[in-house]
Amino acid sequence: MGLASHVGLILKTPTIGIAKKLLTGRINWRENRRTGEIILNGEIRGFAVKTRSKGKPIYVSPGNLITLEESLKITLSNTLKTRLPAPLHKAHVLSTQMKNKL
Repeated sequence: MGLASHVGLILKTPTIGIAKKLLTGRINWRENRRTGEIILNGEIRGFAVKTRSKGKPIYVSPGNLITLEESLKITLSNTLKTRLPAPLHKAHVLSTQMKNKL
């Protein structure tokens, strides 16, 4: 269980896990080659998603109180301009700015 699941359980809220690297499983790419299922022990556990046509994929999985399909839909709807979903992109930018101030 990842950080998103732990936080979701504690806060009793839906969460989605997003990673820049595949942590486990294998990818079964769909025909469009933009999305693929992450397969682990014969089950779909998440999705690989290329949010840019020539970019590296991100890896999406449900954290807590959310389905596989909902996690993919929400992720895609929040990655219109950047590789990462907007909230994670913003957090990355802010943390980089803070780090550079130290």
